[in-house]
Amino acid sequence: MSLPKRFDRRSGGTQLPLWASVLTMFCITSSAGCRKRQESSAHMRLGDTLLAKAKPEKAIAEYTQALKSPEHDDAVLRLAGVHETLGDFAKAEVYLKQAEQKAPNDPIVRLSLGRVLAATARQRDAFVQAQQVVKASPGNLEALLLLAAFASTQDQMRSAADKLQDWNTTHSLKPTDVLQPAAETLVPLAALYQRLGDKEKAERARAEAKQRGVKDLGLAITIANVYFSMDDLDPAELLLLYASDANPRRAATWLRLAAVEVGRKKYALAGEALARLDAKLKAEPDTILIDARVRLGLGKPAEARDNLKALLAGPLKSGPNDKASRAHFWLAQAQVALGQGKAAESELKQAIDADPSFAAAELTLAELYLQQGRPDQAITRLVALTKNKPDAPDGWQLLGRAYMDAHDPKNALAAFKRFGDLRPDSAQGPTLEASALQAQGDFDAAAKRLESALSLSPGAFGPLHELVKLLMHKGRFADADNRVHIEIARKGRTAALLTLLGDVLLAQQKSDPTTSATRAEEAEKLYREAVSVEPAYTAAWLALGALYAQTDRDQRAISMYGEAVKHQADLTEAWLSIAQLYLKANEPRKAEAAYQEILARHSNFVPALNNLAYLYAEVLNQPDKALALAQRAHTAAPGAASVSDTLGWILLQQHQDQAAVPLLLQSAKAQPKSADAQYHLGMALVRTGQKDEGQARLRAALELAPEFSGAKQARAALAAP
Repeated sequence: MSLPKRFDRRSGGTQLPLWASVLTMFCITSSAGCRKRQESSAHMRLGDTLLAKAKPEKAIAEYTQALKSPEHDDAVLRLAGVHETLGDFAKAEVYLKQAEQKAPNDPIVRLSLGRVLAATARQRDAFVQAQQVVKASPGNLEALLLLAAFASTQDQMRSAADKLQDWNTTHSLKPTDVLQPAAETLVPLAALYQRLGDKEKAERARAEAKQRGVKDLGLAITIANVYFSMDDLDPAELLLLYASDANPRRAATWLRLAAVEVGRKKYALAGEALARLDAKLKAEPDTILIDARVRLGLGKPAEARDNLKALLAGPLKSGPNDKASRAHFWLAQAQVALGQGKAAESELKQAIDADPSFAAAELTLAELYLQQGRPDQAITRLVALTKNKPDAPDGWQLLGRAYMDAHDPKNALAAFKRFGDLRPDSAQGPTLEASALQAQGDFDAAAKRLESALSLSPGAFGPLHELVKLLMHKGRFADADNRVHIEIARKGRTAALLTLLGDVLLAQQKSDPTTSATRAEEAEKLYREAVSVEPAYTAAWLALGALYAQTDRDQRAISMYGEAVKHQADLTEAWLSIAQLYLKANEPRKAEAAYQEILARHSNFVPALNNLAYLYAEVLNQPDKALALAQRAHTAAPGAASVSDTLGWILLQQHQDQAAVPLLLQSAKAQPKSADAQYHLGMALVRTGQKDEGQARLRAALELAPEFSGAKQARAALAAP
């Protein structure tokens, strides 16, 4: 097998379309390899032509045919490159491993393999590949840039920064040298300095990158794609912006930039990038998929849904493939945003059928089940996922959450431990373990795991917050107070720490009402200080609102919650509290407006749908609106007991007795200690002729709460002949 001996991007290739970049990667710009061969087979020539015309699937078929001929076994690199560009890294790796067997020290093979390994979360292995090339050829620029991208430890990052800085310095001293420092070498250097905490050097490198711009467009885009595949989006964005300045007509750059901006949640900028494409490219499936994500991000889920349905009914109608799988996936996301839970479930299952290895779709489906109150279904999917992908940390984390929702903390702990094993440097693992241990009542072990989390991430507020809550739960208020003061001494009087200290004082007074009432006053002062230090810190405004609500200062509470939503308009917790306070004040229309504020931003937010439905049914006498909202809530969360109760009760009020009974049975079974749930079911059973069982439920409701809201009606039903 004859493979290229040198990988040099300096000549040509900058005007080629997206798929021709694969040829650039392995053929056009390499002086020693992939040279024109008179003996090239028709398959190789046709594959190259198809690739240049952006027809990668057909090119793959031709290269696969070419592989049958020993004199054309270099087609393996073409196949690896096409699959890498398509994002099918598993297949790319297979072909690169074949190439590695025949040419284990070839720099192109090593660097290509490094890119694929990094894209599949094997950054350490990727670093080794780049490191081997640098050892053999210290001046190999792409190897140096990949070394910079793949470095993960402090020592690796310092070494990579030194090497890259040496390269920049050496070549800047040679003005006549074709290779000069430019954005493609300075942006990776700036990223290294940023990760090393040297902000001054990082800013200096970024400023120089902006001044010099891109010199080697192909190399800049390749490195940008590497960062993109690793979800390191800041350097990817900068490189693509400079690349678009260097050649504004290169459509592939704008398409990739749009994808990066979507990843950074800069949806307006992503839309601007897509607007630079011509009509033909805008109609391509890849573009439509990115555009759908833009529309979702801009709050236009209906438009995203309609475009994706048209895509699946048109260009992607032929059958299951990677693009169809992604289209089903993003269609599901649009349907979730529109409150169409059942339709979203169907689309996610189709995405998985089209691509059984689509882990993101499996995770999203499991997340949907959890949101719908169906942890058992989530567990079934996640157990299978973690069996097939045992090294995928997100699967274990979500499985732990599902077990927690299913009230199975023992299995949750095992899942969280596995997550922690896969993320040993993250504080999240021991923090999650602590939550499962607390659920089992093992508070001492939970405290130890939280201390471990803080040792991994001393500045993390989450583990500290959980540890302080745990200490308060155990009644160790002095220890909780002391722990917060230690952090204040280290970090200063931050809004987060002041709020946490206020929480400790307030909890101490609640636990022992005989203690000094000044603790509540001190807590109030701390919350006030917190919002003066950081006015946008909504947790302090929420704490003030809760404090005033608990002490019957309802108007002041509403005012504090109002301040919270001024800083964060979609803060559902604040709007729910505002609604409850207005209901308490007998102002149902204002409560309705608060719920509508939530639904305007989160159209399928189940608590708002459910509560507003109940408000329409019980207070505002708008049965049609009540039923419509209750049905939407049940569609979004069919397993939620409170939702089933609301819908069942509304159906009963509208004399749809037979339809109400199974919903109210589900609710009463899930909430055996709820007087309202037992009362609702009892009334439904009496109405459907099941008098004895119905009256038993009514008596159970009265035993649970003799003066609950429906007590009078329950007694009347029991007294009826």
